[in-house]
Amino acid sequence: MKSFSFYPRTLLVAAICILMISCTKEYSVSNASPSGISAGTAVYTLTGSDGNCTSPTVNGTYAIGNAMQSSNTVLLYVNVTAPGTYVIVTNIANGVQFTAGGIFTASGPQTITLKANGIPSATGNFQYNPPVGAGCAFLVTFS
Repeated sequence: MKSFSFYPRTLLVAAICILMISCTKEYSVSNASPSGISAGTAVYTLTGSDGNCTSPTVNGTYAIGNAMQSSNTVLLYVNVTAPGTYVIVTNIANGVQFTAGGIFTASGPQTITLKANGIPSATGNFQYNPPVGAGCAFLVTFS
């Protein structure tokens, strides 16, 4: 019967390979810049005037110290001129940021849902700015 022996050099090479494969950086929207980002192939604008989003719908309960849940969303209206992919990340205010992403399959007016992430640390009204086109802002009240 033939026996196999491992040399220290073989073990070192195997250990280095395992470390290189397992040490990769995780990328997520939570690492986005505080000023927000907008990406994708779609061409669209957020509807609104005077810097305010048209009738944003704020859903969920926003209380200090409570992590945002799937119910913490904001609905915004957009006008799509060229379908495609989109990614929106707002500024961070009061420890909370809103994100959305997806695919517009048709042109015209549509609604997007931004989801909240984070844990708020103060009460009051905080402004969020989606960075699309001229953009618009919406307020969220934290209690």
